[in-house]
Amino acid sequence: MSEITLRDKIATAVLQGFIQYMGCDPEDLLYPKREQKNKHALSKSAYAYADAMLEEREKRDGND
Repeated sequence: MSEITLRDKIATAVLQGFIQYMGCDPEDLLYPKREQKNKHALSKSAYAYADAMLEEREKRDGND
């Protein structure tokens, strides 16, 4: 198994925030009437936020 990257750590923090904000089972809040839930929606969103944060960091570090 590979090492946990900074991207993984950021995504984990984002996912924890999603879960804390939404309650115990965020999928039930996102998809209350759907029979088949998209179990990857939150993780994809968390990594999208992580990517955006890393892009901004890269811009900042490039301007120093």
